[in-house]
Amino acid sequence: MKVLLHPLCFLSLSGILLLSPAGAMAMSPVTKASPVSALESARPVSTSKLGKEEALQLAQRYLKNFSTVKLDSVNYQAANEYQAYPEWSFDFIDSSSKMDEEKTRVSIRLNANTGELLSYYVYQPKKTTSAKSITREEAGLIAETFLKEHASKRFKETIKDETQFPLEKPQFGDKQQQFSYVRMVNGTPFPENNLSIVVDPSGYISSYSLSWDDQITFPDKPSVVSAETARNAFMNTSFVQLSYYVPWQKYSTANKPASLIYNLNQNVKLDAASGKPLFVSTGLKPATDTKATPIYSTSLPPLHKGKTLTQEAAMTLTHKLFAISDWKPTFVMFRDSEYGGAPVWDFTFTDPKGTPNGAGAVESMWVTLHADTGSIMAYEYNNGGQKPANGATPLSIEELKQKTVDAIKKYAPDQLHNLYYDESLQNREFNWEEQTAVTFTYQPYKHGVPAASGEMMIRIDRYTGQILSFHVSQRNESYPATLPSHITLAEAQKSWLEESTLRLVYKKTDPYRMVAPKDNANQAVKLVYEITPTPYKEGYALDATTGKWISTESGNPVILHHAEPTDLASLPIESQNALRIMYNYDAIQLIDNQIKPNEPIKRGEMIKMLVATIFNGDYQMYTYAHSDAIYTDVPGTSPYFSSVQLASKQGWIANLSKQLKPEEKISRAELADLFVRSLGYHGLSQTPDLFQMNMKDLKIEHPVGAIAIVTTLEIMDAPKELFQPDASVTREEAALYFMRYMEKRKQLDIKVGPIY
Repeated sequence: MKVLLHPLCFLSLSGILLLSPAGAMAMSPVTKASPVSALESARPVSTSKLGKEEALQLAQRYLKNFSTVKLDSVNYQAANEYQAYPEWSFDFIDSSSKMDEEKTRVSIRLNANTGELLSYYVYQPKKTTSAKSITREEAGLIAETFLKEHASKRFKETIKDETQFPLEKPQFGDKQQQFSYVRMVNGTPFPENNLSIVVDPSGYISSYSLSWDDQITFPDKPSVVSAETARNAFMNTSFVQLSYYVPWQKYSTANKPASLIYNLNQNVKLDAASGKPLFVSTGLKPATDTKATPIYSTSLPPLHKGKTLTQEAAMTLTHKLFAISDWKPTFVMFRDSEYGGAPVWDFTFTDPKGTPNGAGAVESMWVTLHADTGSIMAYEYNNGGQKPANGATPLSIEELKQKTVDAIKKYAPDQLHNLYYDESLQNREFNWEEQTAVTFTYQPYKHGVPAASGEMMIRIDRYTGQILSFHVSQRNESYPATLPSHITLAEAQKSWLEESTLRLVYKKTDPYRMVAPKDNANQAVKLVYEITPTPYKEGYALDATTGKWISTESGNPVILHHAEPTDLASLPIESQNALRIMYNYDAIQLIDNQIKPNEPIKRGEMIKMLVATIFNGDYQMYTYAHSDAIYTDVPGTSPYFSSVQLASKQGWIANLSKQLKPEEKISRAELADLFVRSLGYHGLSQTPDLFQMNMKDLKIEHPVGAIAIVTTLEIMDAPKELFQPDASVTREEAALYFMRYMEKRKQLDIKVGPIY
């Protein structure tokens, strides 16, 4: 097979395609740090052992690969109740970049007493590229070398934690590799203390952070209940909860039917010593047996019935509800589709008299009012900085709760009877007894089950009882007439336990306090059992009606574990590796537990594979989840939908018809065109008279330019000068072609266009 180029080109086609500016832009490592000018600190430093100049010299140790950066800013933070030590932070910026260029930035934080590295972050707009990214194993070795050099004492006390990362798929592009190392105490993990590190595809450390508390005193390890006892004890807790939900990808669509799921409540832990349940909110507390209770039994009518409220009527109602008839509106806006499609009025008001507690202090509020029912959907009140009087006594929790119920009755009476109070939802603010306000949360129920939306959050002044904010998260989903048939709670608990790991770990009893409390007691920890689900690339839950795992983002079924194909081992190693990648990326499915290498690959499968691997599996399919279908035979329910939408909008698919026919076989000529379009060379392939080929089986209707490019780049082959453009492509052939394509794409440093 030969490819002939007309004399108008002085470079070969390979030369044109392989000529990339990336090589000229690649940053070479250097070993000597450039001099850095000193900046004055913004505040006096009297509580740290290291001065600015000493800390700056230590920070420069981490700049050995960045010879052109200069000091841009310096900050100092004293120790406080959230952090036990003072810190210095330094920001550096590339001084060699032009004004209109993005600049390399390096940020470094140090312990101002010890000089210990707290965090390190690098942003590089220009990165060195290579034909192949480093593997996760190689990245792990680089990470551990860095930790041994810069955090050796901490690193010796840790163990690599893979429980939060899904099984990594092979990487083809600029995929960063993240690692976490958790602190081990008495042979037990303490996940709240950890080292986190990220390695970029070229092998540079792009970020590092230390989370560690030296003030914790760990008690002697007590005797604990067995894992089996703990597993049985979890069955008597609320670690799995039944509720309605709508996949959040579908919330902006017209049809939002709510369905039943069993979700994992990871706030439920188990005291390892006693076997009793604990609950995590603002602290680790004994779990209560209290059930959610309705706050009002009678159904009340809405504030308004009839036609949509006009601006004048809506403002009159707002003045009446809040008794602010003399307050002046400073902002008015009407939105015809909010809160799941409801029309609303937005107002901002200011008290013209101001407030009596000082010059410039002004009371104001903004209100969002449902234009059909008159209900208040959102409300924020600024009390002008008023503070409780000296010696004032706060109201009790019950008194505050009653005032919030009264507020719902006044501002949104039609929603009152559906709302329930659940003590476990009341995440009292850290140190809330010292706060001037507290938040109450109320959950709507449908058929005795928590609804998918409509949660109401009310913040109230603990001393005056003044409602400071009022928010409803209504999204207007639809519900079945009755509660659907579903699997039992015990069955759901069993499924979740089988799909999770039961771990014995240390847990802070007061996770939001970083230093010792006021009584100077050390931070307390407790040994607990916790349930860690199988890591996956997105959130998932158990479909209560089918008992199958589904994505909480899309509602589609998810495969948490890929079964081993029974026919894969008989293939050549290269084919095994290529097909396994396509299978792991869910581009192809098993047929009777077999990979079926000779099965023709479908058009939809190839497009899905292209999108999934170009984005390293990280492309969030919700980007196009709400868009109108481009092809009539690839609706939003299709497993190919988001991939096809993206590929089409990127120009990777020729939009020649209203139907894509995703289940049909893809031809070799079409695959060549798909490859070339996704490389960004479609325009080149269409250049008149640029390509002349002596292949014996090409016709005028075939994409000659695309075929010339893929064969020249050795992505696809044409033995004996026959390309067989109309022949189908087997799964094995497609996988091998795809591996060559991705290697060439990386070599050419092909970038993806913007995603809209």
